[in-house]
Amino acid sequence: MVRTKNISVVFISLIPLLAGCNSPYNSNVDIVMSTTFEHPLFGLTISKPDSWKIVSFDEHRMRISSTKLKDENIEKLVLLFASRPIVSLLKSRWKIPLPNVQITVNPLDGDMNNLPTDILRRVSKMGPVSFKNYSIINYPSEIEIDGHKAAYMKAHYTGQFWDDNKEYPISYETWIILRHEYFFMISAVSSQNEDSTTLREISSIIESIKLK
Repeated sequence: MVRTKNISVVFISLIPLLAGCNSPYNSNVDIVMSTTFEHPLFGLTISKPDSWKIVSFDEHRMRISSTKLKDENIEKLVLLFASRPIVSLLKSRWKIPLPNVQITVNPLDGDMNNLPTDILRRVSKMGPVSFKNYSIINYPSEIEIDGHKAAYMKAHYTGQFWDDNKEYPISYETWIILRHEYFFMISAVSSQNEDSTTLREISSIIESIKLK
């Protein structure tokens, strides 16, 4: 039997995979116009390119609910455990998926080895269960972000959104940063055939992260 605490960590980690998937034709969104986001409580600062926007929690949940998963029960659990990201950045365009970078804060499980790579390995196990054609492109590896111990991985999958039967090739990148009794999960959703400009913008967003 899987403990509730473990379930919450795993399913919260699935949320960013769904974040770039809302209809590009929906203009009824709450957009916060700002270049830099700062969260004083967690000591985190992140900056965005001019072509990106900071989106509200309501828009974040709408995009999560638009995605079809392989298992309806898993889909319900993802929505049940959906938590408010401390920040979600979106690039608006007339193409699915909408590139998205977001950060969530998750509690460390007492059973974890407290290594960023171990956390990513646990997260990756839910991919094949939830997403079609899921494959790991870059396996979890150790890195540093702003001088802090971190890890990175990249995966691909195909997704369906709303009532559209078309399958879209999705690229999903994840970074983990340990912070005391919790960890940051930074996630980026884009197309597997993403344009070079957007890829550079995603890189610049990650490089802008500062932690106090």
